[in-house]
Amino acid sequence: MTATVITVTQPSKVIDGKMDASGASVEAAQPDASIVLQAAVLTGCGMAYQASLGMCMPLYADYAKTLGLANAGLVISGPYIARIALNLTVGSIADEMGRKPLLIGGCLVMAVGAFLTAYAASLWTMMAGRLLVGAGGAASDIAAQACRLDIVARYPARRGMLLGSAQALT
Repeated sequence: MTATVITVTQPSKVIDGKMDASGASVEAAQPDASIVLQAAVLTGCGMAYQASLGMCMPLYADYAKTLGLANAGLVISGPYIARIALNLTVGSIADEMGRKPLLIGGCLVMAVGAFLTAYAASLWTMMAGRLLVGAGGAASDIAAQACRLDIVARYPARRGMLLGSAQALT
């Protein structure tokens, strides 16, 4: 004769289901004010970066007339080329150095690139500025995204709402 063992497992906590294994009510953790402020600042930085990339759009036609189509294409795509080249490397640096130095450094590099682009007297100076904008954007955006994920990890029950809100605004 053989005995059959049936194992019943219950979840230890169901946060949004409002009950744990004992049947007691469980409330989801609410983010405190400092976390909300950090998330708002990071989202604002992301919005500013996206706006700064879009601000150049009215100038693209002038670039094409004065620089030629091929050179204008290089100037326009410069930040994206730098970002593609640096995203994986910068992600590792964010894990090693921390988020804050990379976020601040990336913003500074992006600002230098923007000024260099604005005051460029030659195609190569403009291209260097655009590449710096992309490099700074890669650093600050990866660091900001890592910060967002660090914040969201503290509130697993609100993960989707927090990431969705940040993504909708940037």
